[in-house]
Amino acid sequence: IRAGAGVVAKVARAMHFAHERGVIHRDLKPQNIMIDEESGEPKILDFGLAKNVDSKQLQQLTQMGAFLGTPAYMAPEQAGGDPNAVDRRADTYALGAILYEVLTGRPPFTGSTAINVIKKVLKEDPTPPQEVFAQAEPRLSKIALKALAKDPDERYQSAADFADAVEGVIGRVTRTLGDSGVVSDPGEGGGDSGTKPGFFGRLFGA
Repeated sequence: IRAGAGVVAKVARAMHFAHERGVIHRDLKPQNIMIDEESGEPKILDFGLAKNVDSKQLQQLTQMGAFLGTPAYMAPEQAGGDPNAVDRRADTYALGAILYEVLTGRPPFTGSTAINVIKKVLKEDPTPPQEVFAQAEPRLSKIALKALAKDPDERYQSAADFADAVEGVIGRVTRTLGDSGVVSDPGEGGGDSGTKPGFFGRLFGA
């Protein structure tokens, strides 16, 4: 669990780097986190739904449809269909959902269809991780649940704050990323020959 949490913290640092440059991923999930074979560092893939918050393309994204992202990791404001309500804290929610999966082996909300999952995302509170998996680390569970708050104002207000909280528990600190950080180029897919499924892929079959 601590190894997985460490990966999530590094991903959060990478997303803070992106957020500071106006980019919101909108589709963070375990399948989009790969481990570089040479460096052992995580890379974030598939920025296909990324939104530059200063971009004039926002209206085009809206016209394509509000349902953009993966329901199990989608913040309520994103699942609700208002793209103007989505900011960097939607990615913080997704980080919380990924951490929840590290702790329990499953996303915070599951269902037989995407619509069923979205209804739960909008209306239900996640089951506390320790009720899903008794050995889930209590402090990490608390962090995950805070990141999964329905109200964005009740979440960690930045991915860096989320990373700080996780690292405060696992006793590992990652540096703020520079230009050669672990964020992949926008639009990069999962077919990078230099990457392989990492902790999430091995544990959850992503």
